[in-house]
Amino acid sequence: MADFEEFEVSENIGNSEYEAFQKLGIIISVVISSSAVVGVVANAYVVWLLRSRAVFSVSSVYLLNRCLADLLFLLPAPVFATQYSLMNWVFGNAICKLTMAQLYVCSYASYSFMIALSVDFMRVVTQHVDDDRSVLMKILVTVIWATAIALALPFFILFETLQFGHSTVTHCFLNFPYFWLPIFDIISVASITATMVTSWVMVFIAATPSSAHEVPQENGTKARTAWRLLVALTITFTTLHLPYAIIQTLHFCQIVHGPTMLKPQVIINSLVFVNAAVNPLVYLAVMRHSGQDSHQHTDSIPITLQGTEEDRDF
Repeated sequence: MADFEEFEVSENIGNSEYEAFQKLGIIISVVISSSAVVGVVANAYVVWLLRSRAVFSVSSVYLLNRCLADLLFLLPAPVFATQYSLMNWVFGNAICKLTMAQLYVCSYASYSFMIALSVDFMRVVTQHVDDDRSVLMKILVTVIWATAIALALPFFILFETLQFGHSTVTHCFLNFPYFWLPIFDIISVASITATMVTSWVMVFIAATPSSAHEVPQENGTKARTAWRLLVALTITFTTLHLPYAIIQTLHFCQIVHGPTMLKPQVIINSLVFVNAAVNPLVYLAVMRHSGQDSHQHTDSIPITLQGTEEDRDF
């Protein structure tokens, strides 16, 4: 979740630095555009892949919804790529409200489904899986999307197109008393931190010797796949979100602030788009690797990229 509302460099820096930001803005716009192209295709493919299966597992439903959230997150990416390249908002007030609200809805949903996935993967690895969790899964999916929409509603109301002072540059900005803005920083950092902490806790629980015990041989492949996905997605999320959490914490604590924060924020803001593009690639890579493993262990249930009734867990 990026604080695009803080992208107002033209009022804060000199002409030479402004030119440097223009060049940086073009680079960032290329990164965002590339992430959008790759991410939309990859997420759409994974959504189609999981949706086409005859049998759904709890993990696959959570994963499908996370890819859907990332796909929707990337749809307005061309708008923000244009904003960074022009260093000006040219799309009007309605698009400002809609796109910002969409980013926050999808961010909150993606974080929540990452937590749900981590917990479910841990249960698969440790074999602590209930016989039927479909009812709980349906309720949780509904609650996650409803909560994400509710949390993002203030952004739809508060974001507006503004011009500061005598500047002709337009910004899509939170029209809100400045002293309340740290609240939104706290919510963003807290949601990212909660996701990272929960995911790493699940990794450590799944890795502890006490969690390892004799399991039916046919469950070996799905447990290995769950472990690989848990670790890979956790590392990816941490790598691409920790910098944002650190920068926002420094900003909130006023350890570093002002124009010195602008370049790191601009660069880090692009990482959220990269994350949304990388997630489905991680999934596809792990599943393909697990599919190769399954051919080496013919006595295990195969985990492949095909949607069959045997493919019940991922």
